[in-house]
Amino acid sequence: MVPEPPKRISPIIPKQPNLLVILIVGVVAATLTFMILFYFSKENYTPDDSAEPTVVETEKDLSDAPEAEKSPPSLINFQEILDSWAASLPKSVNYGVLVYDLDNEKTVGELNADQIFNLASLYKLFVVYEGYRRVDSNEWDGSGKIAGNYTISECLDLSIRESNSTCAESLLARIGESSLEAILNNNYNLKNASVENLTSSPRDFAKFLKLVYAHESLSDATFAKLLDSMLNQPATKSDLCDGSCDWRMGLPSGFSASAKVYNKVGWSYDPEEKIWKIYNDAALVSFPDKNRNYAVVVLTENLPAGSASVTALTSLASALEALISEN
Repeated sequence: MVPEPPKRISPIIPKQPNLLVILIVGVVAATLTFMILFYFSKENYTPDDSAEPTVVETEKDLSDAPEAEKSPPSLINFQEILDSWAASLPKSVNYGVLVYDLDNEKTVGELNADQIFNLASLYKLFVVYEGYRRVDSNEWDGSGKIAGNYTISECLDLSIRESNSTCAESLLARIGESSLEAILNNNYNLKNASVENLTSSPRDFAKFLKLVYAHESLSDATFAKLLDSMLNQPATKSDLCDGSCDWRMGLPSGFSASAKVYNKVGWSYDPEEKIWKIYNDAALVSFPDKNRNYAVVVLTENLPAGSASVTALTSLASALEALISEN
């Protein structure tokens, strides 16, 4: 028998390890190790309160910093000034006065502040403020014609700068008396103000001046126009004043050049009795060097004509400023 040849045995070659598996296992192991070490280090960590925190300084633009809030100036009480002024007036004069501190938002002196007075041309400030609001809100076109050949914008200016009655009456007619009255009474809460009767109290008119000063319904550019009309008022030819009306002869003339006086007057003169049946002056008064701002309202009836009427208003303004200068 021929023996079978021996079987050829193939050598056993070990398989090469899978590199991807090794990589995954390594990553998992490293992650677990890190998590275990982090857990125990957190458990055993005790913060050192004495350690100084690390501060990373970065450059800052100072324009990004909020402006520091301005503190209002000290409050000045003008009541003694007003009482002394009232005592100097003739007994026949009826008066109402209110001085309001716009920075501290407080009344700082008043006389008969809730009494109702005839406003005369002071009502024009109600009309103009609402007119400017409508132009700003595009309800009105400022270039539109009104009162003849005037534009609405021109009439808004002249109603204050020259107390132009034709312009003011045309603007009021376009707004509507009842509409404007509702705005004053309901929107602005001026319960004693009436354009139908042309009346108000010193307190309500001062509240309105406060609203004008804040000018939340007007753009800054429009507010600047209104202020210019109240500040720069050339004398105007008028039968009301025996030929020429000096709109600045009252309160503005009593303050020095240190004050900016933005005013509007309302007058009614009786040439036979030689008295001002109505002599009103209302103003926003600013003292830039003192950082002080006030609303001053003076409403009077039966004020003697001539120098006495001028002195009555200028003397009050001078006394107010003298006390401001002391503070």
